[in-house]
Formats: sequence, structure tokens, C-alpha cells
Amino acid sequence: MISKPAHLPALAAPPPLTKADLILLPIEDRLASIDGHFFYTPDVGKAVRSMKHVLYERTTSGLHTNIVMHGPEGSGKTSLAEHFLSQNPPIPADPISRQPVLFSKFSRTASARDLAHAVLASGGWPQVRNSNSDELAWVQIKLFLEKVQARLLILNHADRLIRGDTLSEKGLDLLEDLLDIAPCPIMIIGQDGFGDVIEKCYRLAGRFPLHLPISRMPCGKDWLETCNLLNEKLPFRTTEILTGEMPERLQIAAAGGTPDLMRLTQSASRIAIFGERSLELTRRHYLEAFACRPGRGPNPFDMIPLEKLRVAKQSTTAVPSRADVLWANNRNTSS
Repeated sequence: MISKPAHLPALAAPPPLTKADLILLPIEDRLASIDGHFFYTPDVGKAVRSMKHVLYERTTSGLHTNIVMHGPEGSGKTSLAEHFLSQNPPIPADPISRQPVLFSKFSRTASARDLAHAVLASGGWPQVRNSNSDELAWVQIKLFLEKVQARLLILNHADRLIRGDTLSEKGLDLLEDLLDIAPCPIMIIGQDGFGDVIEKCYRLAGRFPLHLPISRMPCGKDWLETCNLLNEKLPFRTTEILTGEMPERLQIAAAGGTPDLMRLTQSASRIAIFGERSLELTRRHYLEAFACRPGRGPNPFDMIPLEKLRVAKQSTTAVPSRADVLWANNRNTSS
């Protein structure tokens, strides 16, 4: 089901407007009102609660819990990190704003200098890259995190540190050095199978005690509730989102990923609002939106029988192991 804990809304969005108010907005504002919606699925709700707890324990007790978040592409890991960042914005201070949460990413080279540049740049303090010293880079990262009083550093694309079926030696050294100097907890994000990679690494397994898996949603009660919430927030008098087979067709089109559902809905809404100045969002608008995305297989909104779509979906998603796919993708990436 959609996670609805007392302290978290089921859907976090811009200031709420009634459907009647949304319909009366100017065309540009109607489309803009679709941006910013964020879904609390069960996995996401648990992850948000855990991340909040890490922030709280760091502030109150000084405990230091590092996190691994992992899940398939399109499941919402980056969207979750960006949402959490927006919920913990910088706090103005002199001479430098306090930043409780920082969100950066690993480059394709396991380099302390590149990491320092990315972390400082994410906090609005670009690094002058004129030094060949890794030691100086670590000092810069440590001092910067202390200055902004960071309580959590989130690093995306951690699976770029994988070579073959394990972490590269350079990647492993980079993570260990980062953990040694960081004054705050670290959360690393990778694709499906990345949690297994960390668990297999005896030098890191104990240093990342908290794992947060994020999954896609199958077509069921959770997905129907998501479609219902989305339908309530869209600036249309009527939609066909909940009509007949549409929920399952949407699930197949988005592969159960709520970020992809939102992107598809934004494209369909753009066709309806800008192309037709319509107050209705129909299956045909989704049909046209999906057709603009090459390489996605049969168009689920083209009234192909659902059974054929299910068979096509199973044939394209059946893989020996998601971890094997992750490792294979990285095996061909130069160090």
C-alpha cells in the first residue's frame, strides 16, 4: 500500500489547490502544477524514515550510521535523494550557509580530486582543480563538510566504482578514505545488486550497516492507490487514468517506476494542454506521449490485448541476475 505514516503525507507536492482551482490556472501554470509531485511507496516511506533517523541521531547523540541505497534503474532512488535534499535546505549563516544534507555523485574515475570537486560544487563552492595532491583533496572535503555542518552526504552512482564483479581497488580505497575523514554519515546509491557488492566486501560491509532497497511497484493495490492520488492532483476536469485497463497499461508503460510515470504524465499533459487546450487527459494523449519514446517496445496505449503486453513485458525483463547485469555493464567501463 501507499505508506501513510502520521508524520509523512502520502503525496508531497506544491501547495495544494483544488481541482477546480487547477483548471482555472493559465496554461503554463497548469502544466507547471504537475511538477514536484513525490510518491511515498512502502520502500520510499521506509527509506525516508530511516534517513530522518540518521539525521536525528547524528544531531542528538553523535552516532554515525552509513547507508547503502540500491535498486533497479528508474525505481526512484535519485528522485528520493533530491526530494530529501529539498526537505532539508541550506540554512543561511555567516560566512557560509549551513547545509544539513549534500547530494553529489561519483565520477567515472575513482579520484579524490574529482570527488572533492563534485562535493564542493554541490554545495556551491567550486574547487580550483590545480593541484595533483589527493591529500589536499581530502582536507578540502573534510573542512568543507565541517564548515557547512553537514549531517548527511549522499553520493549517487556509487556503482561506477565497480569493476568486474566487485569494487575496483581504486574505488575501495576511495570509499575507505572518505569514511575515514568524513565528519558526517555517508549514503551511497547504486543500482540493483550494489548492496550485494558491498556485503561481499569484508573491508566495507561492517561500515555500511543500513541498507535501503528501493523497488518498482507491481500492478496491484499500491499501484492503483498511486494512480488515484495522481488523478486527484492533475489539472484536468476528467482523466482516463482510472478507467478500465488504464492503471495496468500505465504500470507496464512505466515499468512500475513512479518517476517514469510522472515523466510520461507530464508529456501526455503537455500534448493535452498545449496541443489541444484540453481539460481532459485521455488514453490517446498517453498513446502519443509513449510513441515519442523510441525503443520502449509495444505501445501499451495502442489497445494491444493486455495478455500480449504481459508476455512481452516478461520476455524483456527476464534476466539471470540483476547483479550480473550491473557487473556486466561496469565490466566494459574503463577505469
